[in-house]
Amino acid sequence: MARHGIGTSMQRAIILVVIALGSACSGNQDQRVEEGSPAPAANARSGAEPSRAPGGMPRSAPVLGDDVPDVEASAYMEANGVSLEVAKERLLIESELLPHVQDLRERYRERMAFISIESIPYQHLVVGLKGPAMEPAQHISVRGTDVRVEFEEGYPYTAREFSDIVSRASLRVLEFFPDATGLAGRPELGLIEVMVSGTDELSHVPAKEAFEAMTGVEIKILLGRSPPRNLIDIPH
Repeated sequence: MARHGIGTSMQRAIILVVIALGSACSGNQDQRVEEGSPAPAANARSGAEPSRAPGGMPRSAPVLGDDVPDVEASAYMEANGVSLEVAKERLLIESELLPHVQDLRERYRERMAFISIESIPYQHLVVGLKGPAMEPAQHISVRGTDVRVEFEEGYPYTAREFSDIVSRASLRVLEFFPDATGLAGRPELGLIEVMVSGTDELSHVPAKEAFEAMTGVEIKILLGRSPPRNLIDIPH
């Protein structure tokens, strides 16, 4: 398997540290792990945007026994170009992956940068590791299906180290971007996404460069983004 370093732009829903500025800037540094928007880039292994669960967690819709909600299966089918039957089986497999993901986190806790569920060209796990030491592929059995675990080495940060970088950045982001509405860490890409309400890319370049110098991490600006709904005051 080809090894991918920090510059690889792969479409993933992954362990993302997403910080709502409304809480971060008030001194609350709690971080929520959520599913983020995959980076818009092509990859040799993925020609379409895959549908994946973040950090190996089960997907948002509940899977009760062997019953997969049709809306969830249909969305997976459309995103990954598989049949409805295959989509349902893959989602059932995802719903039972958590213990295996937790085991991987524990075994590689000193090096783990991220864990990703990938759906293209086949359903498998990818574990990003800090440092150059290589790990052979592994296999786990879920619902009678062989799920491959692939490792990508060479990442400069562990998940905890990158989370700390993002947390510190969140405390100062409004100093650089007064129109910032959110902040997301992308450890698999080695960058921080800053969501802003403005739409003029050039006007944000000086702040981007200054913020990169302060954080030591590449910054990507996402224009025209509204604040998260839970930070908006809704009249009763």
